[in-house]
Amino acid sequence: MSLRSWEPIVAEYSDKLGAYDEAVVFDDATADRLISAAQTLSSTLTTQGSDRTSWAATASVDFKGHYAEVFDTNSKAGSTDCTNISSALNDLVSEVQALKRAAAAERSRRAQAKEWADRQDHETFLKKGWDWLTSQDQPPPGPDQVPLPQPHEPVTSSWSEPAPAASGSVSSACPDDLRTYATNISGANDTVVTQKGTLDGAISDFATACAWCTIDASGITAALTSFTSNNTSEAAWVNTVADAFEAAGGGDGGISTVSDEAIAACLEAAGVAENRKPLDVASPQIMGDPQTSGYADDPVNTTTGNFVEPEADLVFTGAAASLGFERVYNSVSTSHDSDGAPGAFGPGWSSTADERLVVDDEGATWVRATGRHVVFPRAGAGWGRAVGENLWLEALDAADTGDDGAASAADDGTGGAARACGAGGFVVSDNEGGRWCFDAAGRPAWWGRGAGTRVERSYDCAGRLAGLVHERGRGVDVVWDESGSRIAALVAWDGRRADFSYDSSGRLVGVTRSGGGGAPLRVGRVGAHRTGD
Repeated sequence: MSLRSWEPIVAEYSDKLGAYDEAVVFDDATADRLISAAQTLSSTLTTQGSDRTSWAATASVDFKGHYAEVFDTNSKAGSTDCTNISSALNDLVSEVQALKRAAAAERSRRAQAKEWADRQDHETFLKKGWDWLTSQDQPPPGPDQVPLPQPHEPVTSSWSEPAPAASGSVSSACPDDLRTYATNISGANDTVVTQKGTLDGAISDFATACAWCTIDASGITAALTSFTSNNTSEAAWVNTVADAFEAAGGGDGGISTVSDEAIAACLEAAGVAENRKPLDVASPQIMGDPQTSGYADDPVNTTTGNFVEPEADLVFTGAAASLGFERVYNSVSTSHDSDGAPGAFGPGWSSTADERLVVDDEGATWVRATGRHVVFPRAGAGWGRAVGENLWLEALDAADTGDDGAASAADDGTGGAARACGAGGFVVSDNEGGRWCFDAAGRPAWWGRGAGTRVERSYDCAGRLAGLVHERGRGVDVVWDESGSRIAALVAWDGRRADFSYDSSGRLVGVTRSGGGGAPLRVGRVGAHRTGD
């Protein structure tokens, strides 16, 4: 063997080391602040859950009738929320603590690898070759993977709406006891609101200072937003019912009786919701990304243990670079539509075809093509800034063009939101000129980031994505299979295409690209690694 023929063999060592010379972006102090904020709020909710039960028991002593049943159901829902959100916060603490240990192990691994690489730089070429032949002075092994908590299923609580009041029925209570309950609930809620603000800030800081890993805590923040809103509504309900009893002669510790019909009229006049349902609480989840351990080009993230595979089937360059179709596989995450069915490429895959905006009374969630969820908490009639993101959401009305002062959509490529989306649509914007427009149903209509970047979407009669069109005249057509549930092919207007195949369970098992090269890809079932030909 010649010396020159050893070159690729010797280079194999350093290739295995990957990112040894890159810093691990994980600030321990920032992680500790998030741990502290989550622990504090979890402890508060645990205490409040117990307190609520005691407060409700006191208020219920003289509370009888239909509205006593409603009160009991509502108070139990609040206590259940305390328990479930506290549990999710404890999961968050465990995950951040585990990631902190994993980051420390990664720093150690990279330090060892760098020490080895520096030593290799000072060795002769013959010494390096001899080391390879004799298996001496090999690259240091990676650290043992730190066990990380497994993601939990969302917590859902059963709930039955109280039966309606019977005709002519009455309820009785001591309004002073109800006032005390409402005051206690409001005071407890103020504490949660304050501590939630601290938690939100800690989550945002963690996303920036600990970018080596990602935790999706949007389920917790969304639940807390709804929880505090429901507390306010419950206190208003109790006070309104107390008003009705006081008007009937109650007060100063006395008990009064009021017809259920009269109480219902008071609640309707005050615009107060009658029933409180327990919340569904999604636990936090450590999300994978394409980063590797640094030893090899392996899409299995040693931080999370999950398999993540981003794919670009049709890539555009030059003036149409903003046109493209994203497809990402994540073994610990699934993409589902509103009915719970898998996404357009089957279980585990998220894609451009699955992107959507989901808006409800509690806020809005932007499900991105990568599968990531961006949460916009409700703020009055609109929405606040996205949790941990420099993104803002606004609704469009018939008079709103979305031009932001631009003369036309053709002028800057980002205007004409209302014309493209119609009244009732929505626009997400960032602080770098990006704008994403959605129609009233939450389907993406177009996106752009300045002149010459606008990409519009079209849909078929079944509401499925039919194509993408760049303003420069290039596009991609989407072909669905006979069932209408899976994408069979992506066809670029320049002749390139990608054809997809699935197994009998609807799992993506292969893609063949033609007209522009690209090796076939075979994907194992959910949780398996990619295998090549």
